[in-house]
Amino acid sequence: MSVIDNGGKRDLLTGDFKNTALESRLLHRYNAGAQQQVLLAGVRAYRGTNTNKQGYVNNGDGANFEFSNDETTQMISDYSFPNLNLAAFAEHIVRLSSKLSITPGIRVEHIRTQADGYYVLRETDMRDSIVFEQQRNEQRNLPRTFVLGGLGAAYKFNPELEAYGNFSQNYRSVTFSDLRVVNPSFRIDTNIADERGWSSDLGLRGSINDVFHFDGNLFYLYYGNRIGEYTAKEGSRVLRVRDNIGVAQIYGLETFMELDVLGLLAKSSKFGVIIYNNLSLTEASYTKSPIGNIQGNSVEYVPFINWKAGAQLGYKTWKLTYQFSYLSEQYSEATNAIDGGYSGVIGTIPTYYVMDLSAGWSYKWLTIEASVNNLANTMYFTRRATGYPGPGIIPGDGRSFYLTAGVKL
Repeated sequence: MSVIDNGGKRDLLTGDFKNTALESRLLHRYNAGAQQQVLLAGVRAYRGTNTNKQGYVNNGDGANFEFSNDETTQMISDYSFPNLNLAAFAEHIVRLSSKLSITPGIRVEHIRTQADGYYVLRETDMRDSIVFEQQRNEQRNLPRTFVLGGLGAAYKFNPELEAYGNFSQNYRSVTFSDLRVVNPSFRIDTNIADERGWSSDLGLRGSINDVFHFDGNLFYLYYGNRIGEYTAKEGSRVLRVRDNIGVAQIYGLETFMELDVLGLLAKSSKFGVIIYNNLSLTEASYTKSPIGNIQGNSVEYVPFINWKAGAQLGYKTWKLTYQFSYLSEQYSEATNAIDGGYSGVIGTIPTYYVMDLSAGWSYKWLTIEASVNNLANTMYFTRRATGYPGPGIIPGDGRSFYLTAGVKL
């Protein structure tokens, strides 16, 4: 459905990003007794200076993305965001025997998030005439230093079978860069804080006669202060709010299997048939929340089933590959709203599947590949967005064809 443009000034949002980073690592191998040990240590320094401007500009029909200094521009906000990140890290593979190894790790991090600029409070009447306007300068400085630790372990029963387990602390930093973006249907809480949590997994991987490869693990993630989105009423409006919304616990099973069918039956230098299966089952829910309609709900954008399976057929220098992908229904925000209404900004993301087919041929220095993505031309979508290219659903690509050629000299 097309939307009529009634004219009026355009809401323009621009940003510049200037980032500089340096990372250095040292890898040292040495022997302790009969086992080789490995030490990895390093440092990282990152400096970013980003700018963000938002304002109403003239109502032109050309591709003009510049702010002017005359009366045709009404600024909403103008900010710079200088950020600093310093980190030192180390991990050590300690081989206690030829079968058992442990890997402790540590990371010390310093983050300084800053914001310097202004935003404009502006109120209008029913005729869009300005009745109140005030510019507010704002400076923020949020430094923090913390330590993250982790531990991994692995045990080899034999050269083809290994058990493993890992535990690590997690941290996710918030930024100020989107706090002052004015959007009538979306709000970010100014007191939003960093996320903290931990993750663990326990698994078994290996191969049988080099024709069957497998990896399966149970995992668990804990978010103590998860950042998410939910819908809320503010006066007569319904908004999407981004904030720390509570404790989220995510656990499940991940499996991968690959079988060389002809290698299992009889070795062949001309033909090849490989089938594979990658299945993830994930349960994710909010177990505690200060917001009444979130506790007990599913975590957004986490489908219970994520499944990929396929087969590859080969004959001499020819190959043909088929893949089937399936994702079950998921929610786009923490209140688990089902119907997105007129805007389509919130609501479920229905179950969908996609099939892909590709073929390739190579001869000496020449390689030719062709593929058809979304073979069945399935109509589906993967995201919902409040802004560009929304608002509304973000549809997946329809059927598409590719043909590529490569030359190796």
